[in-house]
Amino acid sequence: MKGGNINDATKEMLAPESEQSIMPGLRFGGRYGGGNFGLLFHRESVTMLCGEAEQALPYAIQHSATNTTLVIASKPTPLSLEVMPDGSIHGSGPVQVNGRIITGTTEDTSNPFTFAPNVARCEVGTLTSGGSITAPPAAPATTSAAPATAAPNAPAPTAGSASLRISTSPGVAKLLAGKTLAVLRDDLENVLASAGINPEAGSSRIALWTRACGRGATDPVCRQGLTGFAKYSVARTGFDASGVATFPNVPPSGTFYLVADTAFSNHLLWNVRIDLKPGANAITFDERNTTPIR
Repeated sequence: MKGGNINDATKEMLAPESEQSIMPGLRFGGRYGGGNFGLLFHRESVTMLCGEAEQALPYAIQHSATNTTLVIASKPTPLSLEVMPDGSIHGSGPVQVNGRIITGTTEDTSNPFTFAPNVARCEVGTLTSGGSITAPPAAPATTSAAPATAAPNAPAPTAGSASLRISTSPGVAKLLAGKTLAVLRDDLENVLASAGINPEAGSSRIALWTRACGRGATDPVCRQGLTGFAKYSVARTGFDASGVATFPNVPPSGTFYLVADTAFSNHLLWNVRIDLKPGANAITFDERNTTPIR
């Protein structure tokens, strides 16, 4: 957060340009998904989602006598999607999402992280509010970025007829709606240990790391954890408006860890083990399987 506060950091993260550049008129809200591609709307921007690649860009709504169009300011050519009468968003053809991943840290508080390109291409179809986003099929790398390091002895995802549904209890559904769900190859405590984080007496690495990130992204312990987290993450999706997240195609066996965080309001964190099996897999997040962070 460059030594600032969470409000300033959030504003800078979500706004690719200053608020004065926001086009007047209709704005979208929430998460739209369908197939491999999705959109997450903020007041200032929209984030395009494709696998592990994410890119935030300005957008505008253009209306004519015959149709309404969502125009995303991608380069070199803006992306135009049709807003349908039922509120869905429709497009066709592939879209390239030019994201990036954290590869390291620096001593510069104004630029605390180093990045590598993380580019993905997804087919655009019909996107609906709260719709699920599936992982795109594996494709040859399109960048020169070094591959992520897998967890020691971790099972590699393989194709299989299995699915995973994560639901939430009524008490936490609203807190997790729209939040990110990460799938790790190892327990988050072990991931942070591999990053070199050593807890204080009577505390966990998760609690130490969470408190450090609460002080700011430039905190050395927070930066350590972010670097380790990126190496062990294998998939990511989001909870829909009702607090449900789905993976329609997952490995038919293997042990993974599901990590979700409600962030700063009513702060709860989940670090839940899941042992996958062929067929339908399901798990529920509630207050009983949270991980202590204080």
